[in-house]
Amino acid sequence: MARVLYSALITSINGSIGGTTFQRNAYGHTIKKKPNIVNPNTARQAKPRAALQTLAGIWATMSAAQRNAWDAYATANPVASRLNPNAYLTGHAQWLRVNLLRIQAGFSVLINIVSSAQSVLTYSGAGITNSAGSLFYGDDATDSLNVMQVNAYLSAPVKASQQYDKSRTRFMTSNDLDVGGIFQNVTTNYQNTFGIIAQTTQFVFVRSVYWNRNNGQVIYYPSINQVVV
Repeated sequence: MARVLYSALITSINGSIGGTTFQRNAYGHTIKKKPNIVNPNTARQAKPRAALQTLAGIWATMSAAQRNAWDAYATANPVASRLNPNAYLTGHAQWLRVNLLRIQAGFSVLINIVSSAQSVLTYSGAGITNSAGSLFYGDDATDSLNVMQVNAYLSAPVKASQQYDKSRTRFMTSNDLDVGGIFQNVTTNYQNTFGIIAQTTQFVFVRSVYWNRNNGQVIYYPSINQVVV
C-alpha cells in the first residue's frame, strides 16, 4: 500500500482503476490492490441492496412535482458531500439517505415532505450499559421540534486504544427522541449480531444517527470508543 500526497492540480482520487483502488481513510489518501470480493451475498449485504432496489422503484413512480419538491428542499437545506465539501447532495440523494434510515428502522418510505422545518438537536452523548448481563443503549439527546428519531449502532468489543471503527458498528435499535432519556434494551440484537455480550469495562464503538421523520434532515455523530458501564 502506498500513501499519496496531492498537489494543487489534483486534490482527490477515489475509486478503482485497473485493479488499483484509490481511497481516503483514517491514515490519509492511499493506493492499494483492489481486493477480491469473497462473498457479496451475505444477509447483511443483501438488506441494503434490497432497500436500494425498492427505493429506486419508488422514485421512478413518483411524479415530477414530488421529485421537484425534494430538489427544492435540497436547495433550501444544502448538505455537503462527505468527500467533496464543494459538492452538495441532490434532492434524490437526500431522499435516498433518509429513507434508507427509515427502512432500517422499520418505517414506511417518505414520499412527500410533511414539513421542511429543521429541528435543532441537543446532543449530550450516547453510551452502552451492561446491567446484570443485559445490554442497554442510552441516549439523552433532545430536539427542538420533537420530530427526530435515532438509529443506534454498536460494535463488538474492541481495544481501549482503538480509535478508528473501520465499519465495525452494526444497527441495533431505533428510538423516538420525544420520549426523552432513552434506555433501550439491545441484548438480543447484540447477541444475534456478534454472538457475545459486551461486558462491563470492555470497550465498544457507539454511533448515533438522528433523522427527521418529516423531511430529509439527517444528523450524524461519529463513532466513539466507549467503555461499557
